[in-house]
Amino acid sequence: MPTEITDKDALRESRKDTANTLIRNLQDYHNLSTSDVRIGMHGRKDGHIVPMRSVNYLRYLAYAENHQIDGHFLTQSDIEREGLTVKPGSEPLILERWSIDARKHYHCHEFPLYDVRSLEGPEDVLDAYRLSQFPEYDKPSQDAVARLFENAGVLPKGAPHDRQEIYQAVSAYASKVAPDDAIKQKHLSHLIRQTTGVNPVYLDDELYTENDIQYFKDNPDALFSSFSEASRDMRHITEELRFLDRQIAWERESYLQQLDEEEKARPLASLRVVYHYSECAYEFTDRNGKVLPEDEDIELVGEDAYRFLAQVNHADKKYYHDIGYNKTDFSVTFAGSTYEGRFDLGDLSLANKKTIAEAMEIATSADHKFYLNNEDMLQYHYQLIQYNNRNKVQSDPEYATLDAYRKHLEKEIEQLHASWQEFAKKEQIFLAAHPEYEAINQEDAHPYIAVCPASQLEHLKEKGAVLDVLPKDSLKSFVLFKPDTTNARRTYDLEDVIDGSAPVHEALPDGLVAFTTACKPEMERNWDYWENPRFVFTREEIEHLQSFQDLTLQVDSYVPCRSTVAEAERETCSGLGSVQGFFNAVKADDEHYLKAMSKQVYIPGNAPKVNLKLYAKGETIFALAYQEGRGDLAKAAQDYLPPNLPEQYREAYDTYQRYSTAQRRNALGERYVNRPAGHEVHFPTVEDSRKNFLAAMRSKLPDGKPKKTSRITSEWRQEAAVYYQNYPLLDPAVDTPRKAVLGTIREMARDGYTDARIKSLLKTIHPSRTEDALAVLQSKEGKNAIREARKEHERAGGR
Repeated sequence: MPTEITDKDALRESRKDTANTLIRNLQDYHNLSTSDVRIGMHGRKDGHIVPMRSVNYLRYLAYAENHQIDGHFLTQSDIEREGLTVKPGSEPLILERWSIDARKHYHCHEFPLYDVRSLEGPEDVLDAYRLSQFPEYDKPSQDAVARLFENAGVLPKGAPHDRQEIYQAVSAYASKVAPDDAIKQKHLSHLIRQTTGVNPVYLDDELYTENDIQYFKDNPDALFSSFSEASRDMRHITEELRFLDRQIAWERESYLQQLDEEEKARPLASLRVVYHYSECAYEFTDRNGKVLPEDEDIELVGEDAYRFLAQVNHADKKYYHDIGYNKTDFSVTFAGSTYEGRFDLGDLSLANKKTIAEAMEIATSADHKFYLNNEDMLQYHYQLIQYNNRNKVQSDPEYATLDAYRKHLEKEIEQLHASWQEFAKKEQIFLAAHPEYEAINQEDAHPYIAVCPASQLEHLKEKGAVLDVLPKDSLKSFVLFKPDTTNARRTYDLEDVIDGSAPVHEALPDGLVAFTTACKPEMERNWDYWENPRFVFTREEIEHLQSFQDLTLQVDSYVPCRSTVAEAERETCSGLGSVQGFFNAVKADDEHYLKAMSKQVYIPGNAPKVNLKLYAKGETIFALAYQEGRGDLAKAAQDYLPPNLPEQYREAYDTYQRYSTAQRRNALGERYVNRPAGHEVHFPTVEDSRKNFLAAMRSKLPDGKPKKTSRITSEWRQEAAVYYQNYPLLDPAVDTPRKAVLGTIREMARDGYTDARIKSLLKTIHPSRTEDALAVLQSKEGKNAIREARKEHERAGGR
């Protein structure tokens, strides 16, 4: 039951815990909360749903910080009406409810509410009250927020704005609303960001300053009074945003009617795509080649929409022979129908088709066909629908029974076919005027070729394993192989094909059918429904692979801290081994470059120096001297291929990649190449490497280096070996074993260690060259290094 708060001191005491929690949030986040906290609500579904506002919003934020919550709350009376109970030990959220009596006196009552997570009862009742079941209250469209800011003069009019630009304009808008009150500006910025959802892409923004935090520590009441004032302004802003949303909706309705009119004269003018997200976002560009912003729900219309779909089809083919796939979310609207879903690009989910109509019909109907061809999965899927969408099942006859749902899927497939057939007619006219997209569509993924008994063909078609059936006489001089289902990453019979020992079939045996398939030989999940799968090396592929016999790889390498250039080790390999060796060299450079870029630490003294040469029939076709981890080889050999590689070997390598999953590029990729302006990452300098190396050491050791001990412990030895071996090697001038030993000696002496302790650690660091290391220690150069370092130690106070 509500309890009245009788005076200001009692009110202050009631708000004390809330103030303390929010001040702690300000210290931790420089904001009142993390950006992912949704605005909480309370109330019954058949009554009035109320969002948390003003001071109650602050109370809610504090409660959310200290409790695991769902975000929707009920009163004790609502709980009882719904047949629910409060879990023992649950702590309520205490809100404030204010009223005014006839004498115009204000009264405040504490009003307890319980979050759905703290309740027990029927699951369907609880599910109906989870915050996820409610739309985000008062959340305006991004377009309305942009227009609000344009009208206020904090965003330029008429230009498209992404979420980051809108986010950055929030503070400027708040300063216009409350020009003379810096605290209110920050409260308003918080409320606008939380209400509109324009949260930053890079969550490193600090809204409240240390001075603001100290002010609230000294004046906790000011936190509540200033936030109440900002909340009143926010209510006016919310009303304006509602009006702008209505205005934009009216304008959009007129715009869509205009597109429908244009469609009559210009095919696909009304085609619309809304792009949400992609794991291969750099594939999608506008007409000027600029990468489209993701996570912005950007709408593309007409030619821009078709370009996007052509790029989707292209990416599906391009990444087919890479590891994994790229999740991509978008919706397509054409002729009044919208198709929305996730497309796994690289899985050939668009079936290697040469028109968007064919590709999208297959992609949009794939799930329906999957369930219709898999009875067990259909039943399981229908059960999930019944569980998760009870209201829909009860109100929609298409979901009433399993048979009704099956007929619904069949009808959907028919409608999809009719819709995409209509699209195909328009597409044909569109492509006649835009041959550049026709060229993109005609690209081929080069899917695998497989064979099966003719009696299995229809079954494999139903399972989605068949792309196109090939004419019987299309295969000549080919090799059949069976995937190794016990080791999906093996290189299938390549050695036998290259050396010519694999048996060659001149024609397809009677009773077998050949077809292209999106299934890959290493995909073990295929074999549950595919009895005795067999794949094909074609005559062209055999010729490509056998050209590897021309190649020889020679690699000389040494690690500067352990060897000299005269001691470089040479490795020579030929045939398939040369390809694998080249791949391994690129991969090592690739992955160490990725590590250096991500950690912003590069240790040149530990990085091998390499002289690599690739020969074809005795002639050098590629040569590079490089230091591993700088990315020079990885950048030169994009897709693990040397630049200017003769075409016959490029084709051979492409074939090799298709049948060897280990030979697929997945490190450097796009993480540090072609990054957006303002987010470039440079290769770490010596200063960067030293700073970040020490920061990494400090995360493990309080002082960033081993603590000096009176005796040698195993823990000290382990920590000291890491620090005193690697820190000197950050300097590229330390490029010989002797310089590496001198670097260790110098650093240890600078930190005040005795000769005996230095000698002991050198034995640990250089077990294979102990005599050489100790000779350096005893040399004149070594003694001079110790003498100079100890002088530095004394000048620093002998710490």
